[in-house]
Amino acid sequence: MTDPGSAPTATKQPRPPALLSIQSRVVYGHVGNAAAMPALQGLGIECWPIDTVMLSSHLGYPQARGMRHTRETLTPLLDGLEAIGALAACDGVLSGYLGDAGNAELVADAVARVKRHNLAAFYALDPVMGEQSDGLYVAEAAAAAIRDRLLPLADIVLPNQFELGWLAGMACDTVDGAIAAADVLRWQSPRNLTVIATGIETDERTLATLAVATGGAWRVDVERKQLMAHGTGDYFAASLVGRIVLGSDLPAALAAAMEDTQAIVAATVAAGRH
Repeated sequence: MTDPGSAPTATKQPRPPALLSIQSRVVYGHVGNAAAMPALQGLGIECWPIDTVMLSSHLGYPQARGMRHTRETLTPLLDGLEAIGALAACDGVLSGYLGDAGNAELVADAVARVKRHNLAAFYALDPVMGEQSDGLYVAEAAAAAIRDRLLPLADIVLPNQFELGWLAGMACDTVDGAIAAADVLRWQSPRNLTVIATGIETDERTLATLAVATGGAWRVDVERKQLMAHGTGDYFAASLVGRIVLGSDLPAALAAAMEDTQAIVAATVAAGRH
């Protein structure tokens, strides 16, 4: 007979970190949540996706088809998560492409709920709204909602070069200009905002990524690739934010996320994909 005293004792395992990710979804390709989920899951972080749009592919394909979701259709998902107690186990919110200006209120609601249940949770805003070459590719109302409603709530904001200048209301055509624009956002913020500015065009061969925070400013340069890559920023944002959730300091998270993203870009180039 087995001695009950010798039976192994079950130990409670710590829960894995979790992030609520509110952004786009595609069937074909990897943008929005289809990029953020593998980035976070690869780090051992649970990713709870709320999809603002559901498309056959990213909008770089003129043939893309699908549907947009609104605050009214998505709010029940937040209600359900809250009802089962999941939001208390959420370490933060990451938002990207809104699809509809009204979804800014959905994101604001999600941030408020998560922080109400977890005072240590943070909000990372990827203000997906435009590109340096094309300007705004979302409706002006959606861009304004990001600037006026979501930016004041953000603990981390991850704009590209165009988005940084648009949000700060100033040109940022150089690294110094980008740092100045990041400082404007930080001065205007009611929070201790960290600005991660991506894709700063320094010359024909180099792109810089900057991190500007209370402790200083950091820069990582990468070689420009002849590739129209979609979803790179979504993957990078999730990779960086995920590392911060896991306890990395900002310089280490920036370097590791950039190395991770560049490996994905290199593999994409080698495979002839976009």
